[in-house]
Amino acid sequence: SAEEVVASMAESLHCPITNALLVDPVSAADGFIYERDAVSRWLSSHDTSPNTGAVLPNKALVALPAVRAMVLSVVDSDTLPEDEVREWLLRRGVWAAGTSNRAEAKDLLQRALGAGCVEA
Repeated sequence: SAEEVVASMAESLHCPITNALLVDPVSAADGFIYERDAVSRWLSSHDTSPNTGAVLPNKALVALPAVRAMVLSVVDSDTLPEDEVREWLLRRGVWAAGTSNRAEAKDLLQRALGAGCVEA
């Protein structure tokens, strides 16, 4: 079913470090996708892949806007547990505020508020 496909896709859109749905996905030199903040923290004190333990040839991170769009599609599909959606909306709203995208931050945080995860 379509719900099973979306659920399977959602599973692959979680950071292997945090186990949370990606907000700011990046690819590292090991070819895996991570949450930018989590892998940046890892790489600040390691020269190895958080997934495989192999030494990385470099510490470059590549933004993945297509993956970010896929995550948004999954969030908007109403197939994820409500608590996971609320948590993602809050993290995404905070991330957007940090990038000075105030309009997106306001929208996401209002959606989180409407989903009942925070009180005004």
